[in-house]
Amino acid sequence: LVDELAACRIAPHVVTVVPVALFNFVRHNDVDQQFERGVLLDLGAEHSSLVLVDGERFWIKSLRIAGNDITRAIAERFRVPFEQAERLKHAAGKGPEGERVLQAIEPVIKDLAGEIQRTVAWLSHRLAPAPPAKIAARATQLQSQPAAAIGRGSVLLGGRRGS
Repeated sequence: LVDELAACRIAPHVVTVVPVALFNFVRHNDVDQQFERGVLLDLGAEHSSLVLVDGERFWIKSLRIAGNDITRAIAERFRVPFEQAERLKHAAGKGPEGERVLQAIEPVIKDLAGEIQRTVAWLSHRLAPAPPAKIAARATQLQSQPAAAIGRGSVLLGGRRGS
């Protein structure tokens, strides 16, 4: 990567992986300056990462569910091409099809929430107490819809309802 950047006459000062960058951003740029413990979710197109934060310590877990899984669920439910499903995903929760889109993605979101719960539970056995359920999600295509769907599904993280 550095060689490719150098070929384009770009001299990077730092190269990092997304979960670490997300941790650093939230830890050092959080408006409230109170994100000491919690769960960060990077929901990408091809892969997702979960970052569990406990002060300056953090744990990273790759998740098998990503944005394209959500898009595929919409494509299957509505029997439309992937590109059209992607457009529907952008409008999840809005307009006449919004509720149907949310219903289409609900199983995928429940699977994602289940993975988050299992990870938090696994780590909670090694730490005391469990991290709170503050979720910072980078899901620009869905805006806040995954969190809303998780909340609708009564998902509990660390003893609180996910938000």
